[in-house]
Amino acid sequence: MDKPYVTIEQFDNILHAELAQIRLEEAGIPVYLHNRNIVWADPLLSNAVGNIKVQVPAEDRDRAVEVIASIREKIVAMFNQPKPIEEDDAYLNCGESMPEDLDTCGHCGWSYADDDAAPNPESI
Repeated sequence: MDKPYVTIEQFDNILHAELAQIRLEEAGIPVYLHNRNIVWADPLLSNAVGNIKVQVPAEDRDRAVEVIASIREKIVAMFNQPKPIEEDDAYLNCGESMPEDLDTCGHCGWSYADDDAAPNPESI
């Protein structure tokens, strides 16, 4: 590393750090993952060593930050997609997802105890 490198991000998970490395290298930015081997050998040491630091040449810092931001936007968009509701997994008309360990809908109040009763329309 002849050029000065700067830390632009840090991850406690090696897979996330390597995903960032792949995306940055695809953008033509050289990357060094500081502490990668330590965390790979013993993931429990991640916090002790300050996580895996994603480092890039100082001259590429701004472009690298943009690449990391676009990755974050895609991840946030992916997790903010509405979950499709399976017909068997929904509470009557309110459409809330139904965890297997609950008997009563926290949204509309419907329960298996009174499965003939309709949901309370005021709570929907």
